[in-house]
Amino acid sequence: MWTPEQPIQVNHRFLDLQAHHRATPTDPSVFLRIPSLADPAWQTRIRDRLTQTVRAHSPDRPLYYSLADEPGLADLAAAWDFDHDPRTLAGFRAWLQARYGTLAELNAVWSATYPSWDAIQPESTTATMARTDGNHAAWNDFKAYMDLQFASALRMGTDAIHAADPTALAAIEGGQIPGWGGWDYSHLATAVDVMEIYDAGENTAIARSLNPALITLATHTRNARGTAWQAVLRGAAGLILWDDADSLVTPTGAPGPWGREDAALFAELRNGLGALLLASPETPDPVAILYSPQSFRLQWLLDHRAQGDAWARRSSGAENKDNPVRQAMRRAANALTEVGVIPTWITHDQLAQGALLRHPMTHLILPHTLSLSDADLAAIAAFQAAGGILISDGPAGLYDGNARLRRTPALTAASTTFTLSPRISLPLSLSRTGTPTLTLRQNGAITILGIGSARSTPSSALDTHEARVPTPAYIHDLRANTPWQLTDRIPLNFHGEGPALIALSPTPLPEPRLTGPTTLHIGETAQFTLGLTGPTPARTTVLHIELRDPTGRLVPAYAGTVLLIGHDVAWPSPFRSTDPPGNWTITVHDALGGGTASAVVSLRAP
Repeated sequence: MWTPEQPIQVNHRFLDLQAHHRATPTDPSVFLRIPSLADPAWQTRIRDRLTQTVRAHSPDRPLYYSLADEPGLADLAAAWDFDHDPRTLAGFRAWLQARYGTLAELNAVWSATYPSWDAIQPESTTATMARTDGNHAAWNDFKAYMDLQFASALRMGTDAIHAADPTALAAIEGGQIPGWGGWDYSHLATAVDVMEIYDAGENTAIARSLNPALITLATHTRNARGTAWQAVLRGAAGLILWDDADSLVTPTGAPGPWGREDAALFAELRNGLGALLLASPETPDPVAILYSPQSFRLQWLLDHRAQGDAWARRSSGAENKDNPVRQAMRRAANALTEVGVIPTWITHDQLAQGALLRHPMTHLILPHTLSLSDADLAAIAAFQAAGGILISDGPAGLYDGNARLRRTPALTAASTTFTLSPRISLPLSLSRTGTPTLTLRQNGAITILGIGSARSTPSSALDTHEARVPTPAYIHDLRANTPWQLTDRIPLNFHGEGPALIALSPTPLPEPRLTGPTTLHIGETAQFTLGLTGPTPARTTVLHIELRDPTGRLVPAYAGTVLLIGHDVAWPSPFRSTDPPGNWTITVHDALGGGTASAVVSLRAP
């Protein structure tokens, strides 16, 4: 996107194409993507560049290599009829042949009369809007193929990075809302190792459902502590700090105003709590939501067909707006979140391949699902026959799996209301607009309850003061580090814009244990042992280590986090030859249990 002649307006090429299309709407050249994702010369160039980059930087062990920031088929999530390059069309025709088997079958589905595979052409958006027979199969197939090609291009980059360094991670940043521009997460979720995602349209939850191994990150800006906590509770493994105004760190390296404002947030996340949340994954409930990119495409078509060619003047920002499919997806997710139910998002392919029965689900939710194939319907029927509950917000399957209008919707009698029993009873209310969010994480036999408010409402706006559990448990406020208490009532104390984080354990937790030498000479190496004073119900214990020098000053470079999983861990002494002699204090804090252990080491001259 970026070029030296247009350093600010990075999307000028796309804007030029739109202007040319308005002036000459019959010129097909505006639908030739430059470069084409199918261009072998560009593929080789990118693979070679990535290989050189990884080989140059792998000794420094970067966190990840970013393939692109805010990529897209056109301009981010804008709609466009890319790509009519002959090499792309050759791949499209081969994909169609594998999909349909025979040319006669394709012609029957598309209502076409192509004499050969090589004669097939994609149907344009403008042309499909003008159709009166309700058959959008040709248009939909090309859109689906371009989404697949976009993900395949990213996969090519990931493979190049892995070939150069098998331990390296490939990433994309600026993940867009599910929709146009290649942003079909059913393909993207497995195309890279790391994603920095703008959390919109349930894309974070969808990506993590479809690829539980995916590492997700979030961008953090000034005055957005509440949003940062939301990202952490939704599984973000880290924050990218966007500081274009030098307010986090000044050009001299000193903390700026933003750095001072958010110092407490960063310290809290880095002092073991962030690692604890990562070590305590969410456990999905047996509730599935169907993710249907095809339904989004069809709804978009219905919304804009009356305006004809006006779609070609829309921007990426305009495509971020809601439509009934996105609204229904959000409503379904929020309804579950409010009662602490963690759903699993599934694709049409997973549905048709029997995922509901293979990973037994009790409920399937169809949020404004316009498209259902015959295979989808068969899988749903088998699910219901086995006792599964189907939930729809209205008629579903108005179109078949090939985006062809049916005479009547395939499903008309799905349940529209449902009851799910929450694992924790929460009498929630808000004093301002917003929706409370409830997350439940599991660390062995210990449950971590996170409760805050969705999106932009500060947690301090929540009126809730108490929650209850069905049976008494040992309860502990992780952020306030309150004493453990055996009770069935959970006091909820919100901390500014952050959530309440409560641990519930069936038994008391042991204290951390630190053993090792009490005297060391400068230059000597030694090992300390980190462990616990007894058995723990936790799967992973997160211990945060801090060192203070003989003056009592905290030495940040020596701070760190150690995970205990079933056994003690050896921790090497960090002292350097330049450290001053005297009594050093080592403190170990258990981020889950709240206990501490400390030791004093006398560091002596060589």
